[in-house]
Amino acid sequence: MLEEAELKPKKLKCPNCSNKFVPKFFHREKVKFELGAPIHRFKIPKFKNSNGYSRPYNIVRRSWVTFCPKCKYIIKFAAEVGKKEMLADFSSLLHLKEFKENGNIYEYSFHDYEKPYKETIYYNEILMEDLRNDILNTLEDLNLAHWGKLYKMWKSESSIDSFKFLIRFYSLILKHIEIQDVKISNEKYSEKIKNLDLPEVLKKDLLEIKELRRKTIYEYYDLNEVDEGFIRNIFINLMFELVFKKLEPLELKSIYNKKDAEILDNEFLYSEFKKLFSNYLEEQLGLGEYANEFVISLLNKLKVTLT
Repeated sequence: MLEEAELKPKKLKCPNCSNKFVPKFFHREKVKFELGAPIHRFKIPKFKNSNGYSRPYNIVRRSWVTFCPKCKYIIKFAAEVGKKEMLADFSSLLHLKEFKENGNIYEYSFHDYEKPYKETIYYNEILMEDLRNDILNTLEDLNLAHWGKLYKMWKSESSIDSFKFLIRFYSLILKHIEIQDVKISNEKYSEKIKNLDLPEVLKKDLLEIKELRRKTIYEYYDLNEVDEGFIRNIFINLMFELVFKKLEPLELKSIYNKKDAEILDNEFLYSEFKKLFSNYLEEQLGLGEYANEFVISLLNKLKVTLT
């Protein structure tokens, strides 16, 4: 997907082993000559020339530092460079950072330089943004908020008791079957359920939902805590399968087999996937305490892991 986004990583060549890589990170480091220097002077070495001793025209005060992942060689680039400039106007007393040389007064004017190479996090963030858009666009077709609205009402409002939730949940299942356009001659609910692209265990549970509905309506059966837990689990399991079936064609795991996959940060991507699904599914379905297990199981089934 990096290739699809036309992101060709700029690689650094190690001067020690010639390994080409994208730096995982850079950090700024002070150059040693400044360490321990008096506050009113730079401890900069002087070099002998035809006019005596003088300081260099350019100095590096800070460096961008990284290392080769293959041979661990430390590589540095200029991060802050000072240019020696002669002062036209100056007083008899030297100000901070000014110095006298060959009868003239100078100071170093410092300028910052950006990191010479993009770090791996840059490419991972852009890749994740592309994946995020693909995922959200794909899940939008499910209209999870329609299912979630009913579930949230059941869990947060006394006006929707377990009986009403069961009746309305069953109605949503029927509508889902109609959308799937299951082509069979027998119009019975049980036959349509058997022909859905769902795990056999879940199909069996959905048939149990119909039977539980029948008992509550025609036999005046009162739902108990066990029944409520059963209904909740079926709802969550059905949502899980609907989400998984939608996301499976995206082949999220395949990004690790792409060219330049070595720049991918598994820990970062896994964390971002988990955060994306957690936020989105909580917003759409409101699963609360069951959300974390839902998301981790989803990532495992999609084969998106830390390793």
